[in-house]
Amino acid sequence: MFHPKSVTLATVLALFAIGALSWEAHRDYRHAEVQLPAIARMEKTRADIVHFDEVLTMSARMAAATGNPAWEARYRRFEPRLDEAIKEAMRLDPDGLQGSAAAKTHAANVALVAMEHRAFEMVRRGETGEAQRLLSAAEYEGYKGIYAAGMTEFNRRLSQASGSMRSQREANMRRSAIATTARAVFLILGASYVFVLVRRWQAFIVERNRQLSDKSAALTEMNDQLDRKVSQRTNELTEAVRQHKLTAEHAEFLAYNDSLTLLPNRSMFSKLLNQSVSLAQREGKQLAVLFVDLDRFKNVNDTLGHEAGDLLLQEMAARLKSCLRATDCVARLGGDEFVLMAPSLNGTEQLAALAHKILGAVARPFTLRDHEFHVTASVGISVYPSDGDDERTLMKNADIAMYQAKEEGKNTFAFYCAELNTHTLERLAFESSLRRALEGQQFRVHYQPKVDCKTGHIIGVEALLRWKHPDFGPVPPSKFIPVAEENGLIVPIGRWVLETACRQHVSWREMGLPPLRMAVNLSARQFYHEALLSDVRSILAETGMAPAFLELEITESMLMRDAGKASEVLRAFKTLGIRLSLDDFGTGYSSLSNLKRFPIDTIKVDRSFVRELPSNAEDRAITDAVIAMGKTLNMTIVAEGVETQGQIEFLRDHACDEFQGYYFSKAVPATTITDLLAAQPRTNPHGTLAVWDVKSEFADSAFAMAS
Repeated sequence: MFHPKSVTLATVLALFAIGALSWEAHRDYRHAEVQLPAIARMEKTRADIVHFDEVLTMSARMAAATGNPAWEARYRRFEPRLDEAIKEAMRLDPDGLQGSAAAKTHAANVALVAMEHRAFEMVRRGETGEAQRLLSAAEYEGYKGIYAAGMTEFNRRLSQASGSMRSQREANMRRSAIATTARAVFLILGASYVFVLVRRWQAFIVERNRQLSDKSAALTEMNDQLDRKVSQRTNELTEAVRQHKLTAEHAEFLAYNDSLTLLPNRSMFSKLLNQSVSLAQREGKQLAVLFVDLDRFKNVNDTLGHEAGDLLLQEMAARLKSCLRATDCVARLGGDEFVLMAPSLNGTEQLAALAHKILGAVARPFTLRDHEFHVTASVGISVYPSDGDDERTLMKNADIAMYQAKEEGKNTFAFYCAELNTHTLERLAFESSLRRALEGQQFRVHYQPKVDCKTGHIIGVEALLRWKHPDFGPVPPSKFIPVAEENGLIVPIGRWVLETACRQHVSWREMGLPPLRMAVNLSARQFYHEALLSDVRSILAETGMAPAFLELEITESMLMRDAGKASEVLRAFKTLGIRLSLDDFGTGYSSLSNLKRFPIDTIKVDRSFVRELPSNAEDRAITDAVIAMGKTLNMTIVAEGVETQGQIEFLRDHACDEFQGYYFSKAVPATTITDLLAAQPRTNPHGTLAVWDVKSEFADSAFAMAS
């Protein structure tokens, strides 16, 4: 029979059992919740130890590699953080660092710290190389290996401890679930209100379990992200070290090699030559140094640009290397200068053969921008020990011999001899005097009249440069003009001549003298100079000379060097209103088609065709053809070098427009031209050339003034 007391007792017992089970379930849950932060701290501490250890090692090595004190400061910041992380790990797992393996790990860590501190001291003293060798030594790597193995074992024990705690937490959670289920059964048997309470507790515990699971998953993801960041940062630092090494190697290469041709530079060649001289001295052998300079290389830069010049230098470097033996060496000194060293060559025959081989290789045609070009070189040779017993003397004497080769016409070679040294000193003194001549106002401009063949009047002058040296007197233009052209002084000198001529023309006009055409010669270097157009514009503006009275004289060879660029420059001059004259016509590429390509106003018959007129039939035919060609294109014809009455009569009969030459006057100072213009008759009633009759008063005065 079912007694109420029995029901009450059963209910009390059920509630007691439910309470006991509830307390056990709550205890298991709280224990699991307490374990979760410890697990998180273990995981974070393990990641911190790995990260801080990587940072310390990287900081020490980067300080040794770069010498930057910032890396030592970074090391000092992270060193105590690593110690704190290890202490935290020992608090979490006191048994993790015990036994002989722990002692070895600690000893290795102490040794590593000591070596890294020594490395920082070396870096502070500037001994970065010693610091790098210390940190890459086998001893350091050995301690690093012991420490890495110990820390790996320590991390493994931490991982095991955290795994054990995680397993225990999961077991507690399982027991909590079982207790919750039992409690639910007893609640169903006990009472409805207990059942409701148990359901609420169950829902609460399930939610907390879900939250704990989410937190655990988040911690796992954070740990994975940290591992990925550590790995990425390690890779970045490795790549930075590799790039730094490559940069250092490239800088070292450029210190001893030419960046354009990749040949040894002057510094490297000097070392190699010194070593070879010492070796030749010990073995009693000869050694040759060959200076190679490209002829007129600047013309390539001026006409085609520096990019084309660089391509040419690279091609020349490859060709010179192809001429050498395995024991020979070639270097680029700078610009268009190369130097070769050829040890163990005996006799001038072998050296001459090598020089011919070099000249042949350089002279082969090459193509730049769809155009075929030819370049030549001048080679100077000095030989150890006859021409010098040290690097400096051999280089200097080879350079002197190279300049001798240039003076002999270029595209050749020359051996050094003692006489060349004296000649070179004279040339250097001459160049120095030439440089001082413009500053010292030693130059003068003389003017040679141009005479109208019909009226005999002076209708123009040609400005010609003269140099009176303070010690040597007048210097022929044929001697100093080529030197000025070669060293570039012709550009400022030419500008000075143009400005002087324009000012003189304005002065004559202000005197009320008849207007004249002022002809000024342009050199090849001046014609292709980038500042020519701006110089001409500024001179015309500064002097106030009318462009229509200015006539610029150029040669055929200048035009044909770069026909496209020349045509562009000439048309720019025509736009300004300047007349253009083609000098020395007939000596180069003379043709009707060439004349049509360029906006030429005047052609000058070269003196070589006028000299033997009218007796030489061939000169008569050429001169007649040139005049006819010019007339066909409506050009003014000027004959140069006229010296006889017969030449004048021939030129007049064949419709030549103007002439100039010693028959009327040589080049004279501006004051003489002033007198000639003042004495010149304003009209010629007979329509004949006044200078034909040398007995005429006008001709006599002209000759007297010219002389």
